[in-house]
Amino acid sequence: GREVMSKPSSIRGLVLTVAFGYGLPEYRTFVLSLRRHYKGEAIIISDAGAASEASQLCVAHNVTMLHVDMAPKLFRHTRFSRFAELCHLPEHYCLSIDFRDSFFQADPFSNIDLLGGRTERGMPPDLLLSQEGVATWPHSGYTLGERWMQKSWVEQCFGKETAAAMQAWPTICSGAVFGTAAGFAAFASAYSALGQLPHACDFQDQAVLNYLVSRRLLHASVRVQPRGAGVVHTMAPYCGVTVFVKRGGCAIAARHAASRVGLQRRACHSSGRCVDR
Repeated sequence: GREVMSKPSSIRGLVLTVAFGYGLPEYRTFVLSLRRHYKGEAIIISDAGAASEASQLCVAHNVTMLHVDMAPKLFRHTRFSRFAELCHLPEHYCLSIDFRDSFFQADPFSNIDLLGGRTERGMPPDLLLSQEGVATWPHSGYTLGERWMQKSWVEQCFGKETAAAMQAWPTICSGAVFGTAAGFAAFASAYSALGQLPHACDFQDQAVLNYLVSRRLLHASVRVQPRGAGVVHTMAPYCGVTVFVKRGGCAIAARHAASRVGLQRRACHSSGRCVDR
């Protein structure tokens, strides 16, 4: 029969996202799809100018909205420190996911044990990351050398020599990261230790994440799941579409960067049959 996984009892899920400058349509896509499948904690960090309708939607669906008064590019550099503070309970396992182009189709934490494993502390790894590829999933387009946009991001941050040395590196998506407080803090600390990066790197946190992981500069337990074989699967140009999948099945729990490709939403029924919505 089909393997059915439930959320590990020792894990307390928390979904974290940042929404600066978005209106009610984007909030509806994120919040309503999330609450259709996941009833746990969720926090949206937004700018003070968020629409009142968006705030009302969050209140109605028990989603916490935190306002920060900071330029988006500055908060982009510091958000993982904030995530570490919010993901503070020992049993917390948190998902940092991009806001604008994400929607959910199942509980994103339901298969953590099956696909993320456990460390000696009895929790999943401090950072659970996912390789990504392009629309020819899962067979090609996943190394830095094969993806000119990804390579250009690394060049902007760390120079052409570093990008050339990382040509065979299977790219990792920063748009959906599972982690503990220790994992997010390790990312924030390693990011800070890089010092002042070029201004062209202001919004290239994906290049930074790939650099830090490839150089083993994250002082935390890290697992990188192969494309198409883990909790998160990315397929599409650039960062692509992040998809949560069950082992050997088509159950897709969430998609990220869906706006970049003309894909219809899909849902997996209890029979395991996927249908377009």
